[in-house]
Amino acid sequence: MEAIMDPVVWLLLVIVAGRGGIGKSLLANLLTTTFLSADRPPLLVQADIQHRLDALYPDITTTINIGQIDQEDPLALARAFAEIPRVMRVGAASGRDQVIDTAATWHVPIIRYCAEIGLAEQVAALHGKMAFLLPTTADSDSLLLAIEAAQTIEALVPAASIVFVRNSYPTKVSFDVSDVTNRFGKAEVQRLLNEHRQMVMPAISPGIWGIFERANLSPTAVITADPAELMSVAAADVDTVRIMQRRVEKWVNLFIEQAKQIEALRNVQE
Repeated sequence: MEAIMDPVVWLLLVIVAGRGGIGKSLLANLLTTTFLSADRPPLLVQADIQHRLDALYPDITTTINIGQIDQEDPLALARAFAEIPRVMRVGAASGRDQVIDTAATWHVPIIRYCAEIGLAEQVAALHGKMAFLLPTTADSDSLLLAIEAAQTIEALVPAASIVFVRNSYPTKVSFDVSDVTNRFGKAEVQRLLNEHRQMVMPAISPGIWGIFERANLSPTAVITADPAELMSVAAADVDTVRIMQRRVEKWVNLFIEQAKQIEALRNVQE
């Protein structure tokens, strides 16, 4: 008789990438929108110098000021990242999902920190599931970094899940993995892509979303606003604003459909 596994009640999602411009903050924003649309407000941890999340979601965001970390102090990172397990425990107590947005090039220190404190095991013991989300654009450098990060996670935090997130924003493009297979070998790249989940961040014109993003508006705020209130932001007439709102809504709905790959982690016992 098979043992009955405890259900996964909540998710801890850590977004990491080896360089900037990959779409980490955008992914965190869209995930937050997804959870809010399901009436499940998440908890957010922002370990990024751009501070976008605390401007958009101040009531649910905890910020780690990584720019002020003393690199000469061997325990400075541990003290700073201590906010991550603290928020995790708060979220676990109320069954709330958590999203951690990290700074570019900080992926290895954060992965190592999670390994050192056994974060994935702590999460599992509290009926949660931990996953690393690896956003990548179509260029070979970002794909290489995503593959390297996946290998590091497998080695250091094997209890965590991995999800590759292919960022099509702002323009949908095809992904060429030839440079990546030349570096890591075709069999290894195929293994990683087959063994771990994949999802897509859908494309939307920067002439639509970029306008609202620069105004520090969340997708939900754009979709639900009175069109007249957005006319000055969009520099457009009210009917054009309505078109822009509908396109943002369609974009968000496409993302929510893709995010089912993450939602499915609640039903997976690995």
